[in-house]
Amino acid sequence: MKKRLFLQTEFDILTTQQAEYLLSKSRHGCYEHGEEIGRILAHQLRQRTANQTIPAINDEQGSKCTDSLKINSCFQNFYQVLYTSECPTTPSVLENFLRSLHVPSVDPNIADSLGKDFSALEIISAIGSMQSGKSPGPDRYLTEFFKKFSDQLAPLLMSVFEESLSLKTLPLTMRQAVISVILKKGKSPLECNSFRPISLLNTDAKILAKVLARRLEGVLPSIISPDQTGFIKNRYSFFNVRRLCNILYSPSPPGVPEVVLSLDAEKAFDRVEWGYLFSMLERFGFGNKFISWIRLLYTSPIAAVRTNNNLSPFFELKRNTRQGCPMSPLLFAVAMEPLALALRQNNDIRGIH
Repeated sequence: MKKRLFLQTEFDILTTQQAEYLLSKSRHGCYEHGEEIGRILAHQLRQRTANQTIPAINDEQGSKCTDSLKINSCFQNFYQVLYTSECPTTPSVLENFLRSLHVPSVDPNIADSLGKDFSALEIISAIGSMQSGKSPGPDRYLTEFFKKFSDQLAPLLMSVFEESLSLKTLPLTMRQAVISVILKKGKSPLECNSFRPISLLNTDAKILAKVLARRLEGVLPSIISPDQTGFIKNRYSFFNVRRLCNILYSPSPPGVPEVVLSLDAEKAFDRVEWGYLFSMLERFGFGNKFISWIRLLYTSPIAAVRTNNNLSPFFELKRNTRQGCPMSPLLFAVAMEPLALALRQNNDIRGIH
């Protein structure tokens, strides 16, 4: 069994290297065949369009829908239910859960710095760090536009952000998102839950989230255990893969059974309850000002679903961390850490060292 796992690990490494080589080769081909670039891109565009087409979907009763508008309605209903809170936060329940946990806290001075006023330079830097070539949000303004005019736009954005915080709500367009769905590999194309939702946010909202994310990412390593490598700055998933390999190939104490358990949280980002998330931010010692900025991002957000070039009506969201928002993976790490703390601090569970 150990030999099989070792060979599988080696195969995965070789596969990754091959994928990197093929990606590099495909980019080289675009440069080499410059005069044919139009045809290459046209072919890629046709392939992408074909992959995004959803010819049929099962509705809530299990009946297959092939009408384009009905397909869109099925997805709207699915996400409207998914983003409806199922677990209203009860303070007493949270307190009972957290009472026995030792939760690390952000240094008070650092917590204060997280909530400091924005500067135009900080906004310009955040804009410059954003990736170009991304799909725009509902207002169709690209990241490239904000990069081109960042010096002129930064003071205006700073004023909008500050006024929004004082009013405790963002402008309507900054609360909007269009959900684009992508079929997960190996999943049935007839089920709505087989698709991954990507929220296309307007760029001004992403800039606000980016500024906050850049502040938060520097703090998380001090409160998130090294065991959690996902989404944490300077940590990588292969750290845990290497740790697992070390455990598998290390001598086991005689008579001590070892178990490796792999769990997948279904619709993990989509099921994050906001009340719980805000409580965790408070418990970790983030300052009131910084938490107010996070609350602002999650005050009355709305979304519409796009399928087959059809756009559903907008509907309210009551939970989730939007995949496509710079803050989402960081907030998800914060939301998951109390569970990891509970496992580590449980006297009935002993880890392998």
